[in-house]
Order: sequence, then structure tokens, then C-alpha cells
Amino acid sequence: MIDMQFYEAFDSRRVTLKEWERLLGEGWDRVGTGFFRQRYYYDKKFPNSKAECMPLRYNLTKPFVLSKSQQKVLRQNEDLKTIIRPLQLDDEQYDLFERWEASRFDVGSPLRTWVAGEKVPFRSHQVCVYKHDKLIAISYFDIARKAQYSTVAGYDPDEMKRSLGTFTLLKEIELALQKNRHYHHPGYAYFDYTAFDYKKRFPNPEYFSWLAFEWRPLVFPA
Repeated sequence: MIDMQFYEAFDSRRVTLKEWERLLGEGWDRVGTGFFRQRYYYDKKFPNSKAECMPLRYNLTKPFVLSKSQQKVLRQNEDLKTIIRPLQLDDEQYDLFERWEASRFDVGSPLRTWVAGEKVPFRSHQVCVYKHDKLIAISYFDIARKAQYSTVAGYDPDEMKRSLGTFTLLKEIELALQKNRHYHHPGYAYFDYTAFDYKKRFPNPEYFSWLAFEWRPLVFPA
């Protein structure tokens, strides 16, 4: 459920690459071909049935030092083959994402809901992770001029011990650093609910203040 007083949305076909980067800087998210900015989200799983969304980004203009646990994730997945490429959707990805959604949520959304397969004003890319030629993890992200944005990710439920959600996000950020981009946006977490707290543990996190309408450093326990 959404609170229309704090919800804005429109179709992405009206947006240029330059405008998408500006919207990222103003706390917007994207699902499929639609953009939205939402302060509150309502669900019975939240305390008082309401949680305040926290748009996040990582500042890549500062030294980006991974934690020991993040370095461990990279090491333990060195045996896997990782490919980063422009968006190329196929049945193997659809099937993997469906299995991941079924393992995490009672009712999930198909990959087509999250990823815009048709031509759009921004450059969508993907991280594909293979184990013995079997696809075991996938993530999708947009590339703007000086920023990137993570759309969604999924992985084989049988490979949970590998922390593949963290691994694909690290690979997205690695590319951003190689290309001298300034920010990577991992989507939102919550101010007062622990879901997605893993996103807050990456280096140089900043959050979008709904009161000041500006980005501020986020101090979060390691």
C-alpha cells in the first residue's frame, strides 16, 4: 500500500539519460518502465504497519575500502565465472529469478515487472554469475553518466551460503569504480525496519533526507 501524500510516479519513456541522473540525485527509484519516489510504505509486517523508506547511495569519490566480510565474499566466489554485459533477457534468467522470489516471498513479482526489456532512455546492464556453466546469480543495474543504479537481483536458493546478493552488488560497484563514476545507488532501505540493512554496511553510505531534501552521510554500525 502507498501513501499518496508522499508518493510520486511517472513513466520512464519521458526521461532522458541526463534527467535520469538528476532524478537519482533527488531520491527517485525505478521499477520496469516507471519511476517513483515514496517516503512511506505500508505493510502489516512493519511495526505500526508503516515504515519510512531510506533512499541510499554510495559515494565513490571518497576512498572505497571494503570490510573484511565483503572481502571474504569476493574471495569465496573466485571460483565462479562472472560476466557483466548489456541487458540480454532469456528464459534461464526468468526461471532463476522465479525460484529466488518463491524462496523469499509468499507472493513475488516476475522479473518482467522489475526489468525493462524494451529500449529505454537509460543503459540497463546485468551481472551474470555461473557455476560450471549454470547460472546461479543475476543482478540488473542502470548506467547513467556519473552514476549507477541497482534495479534488482536474485540467486539460486541452494547457493545461499555464498552471499551472492552481496557479491553481485560488489561487482556492480567495482565496475563503477573502474569507470570513475561518482555514485552507486542500491535502491532504498528503511529508517526504522531492518530489512535491507545489508545495503547500509557498504563503504561511504549516504541517505536522502526527506526533511532537508538533500543527501547526508549515514553512520551505521559495521
